[in-house]
Amino acid sequence: DHGNGESSEMSVTVRQIQFPGAYFARGLSHSDNFLATSSDFEETTRPTDRLRLVYGISYDSVLFLGQINTINPHGRVVAQLSPTSTLQVSYTQGPERQRREGSDPLRDVASQLTAFPQMSLLNGAAKVERDQHAEIAYRQKIASQSMVEAVAYSDHVSNFALGVAAPEGGWAGVAGDLLPDVFSNAASINGGTHNITGGRVAWEQGFGDHLRATASYSV
Repeated sequence: DHGNGESSEMSVTVRQIQFPGAYFARGLSHSDNFLATSSDFEETTRPTDRLRLVYGISYDSVLFLGQINTINPHGRVVAQLSPTSTLQVSYTQGPERQRREGSDPLRDVASQLTAFPQMSLLNGAAKVERDQHAEIAYRQKIASQSMVEAVAYSDHVSNFALGVAAPEGGWAGVAGDLLPDVFSNAASINGGTHNITGGRVAWEQGFGDHLRATASYSV
């Protein structure tokens, strides 16, 4: 923390799953286990009292049926338009991860640690779902405990991991690029590339210091 709302942060996260032998009998012929490492650097600066910049870069490595390495930038600009309104423009790319600010730092860290990359198989090779996400959000406080938000976003998702339910009798004898889910009887298939655009409007209302309610509509 450099003071005046400016800071630098670096984190390294390692996730590993030791698969039971029965997992590979459900459709895979390999004996690899899952190991993912993420190194993330983020810088926060305040060029003016009304403008905040958050930017950084991450290196992600996944070792599972081969090795996949990616370098992914991310950034966010937050402008304080008035004492009660803000405008935020953000961009992220890479495997899914939690990069949202919350009021509970411990919960934010726990969410980051449990965000495993979405995986699938394509022609027998492991693929990681990657998302290029751009978003613009306007937030307006309308009362001491009421706030409305309007958001427009665009996503370009490659190697989309699509979940499918197991047929009766399980995955034994089922051919194709199926990646069984270690936590359930489902599996993932590679859904290719998808482009998604949309928007949402949300309203948040507080009731005292310990209760908040949110309603939203998305298109």
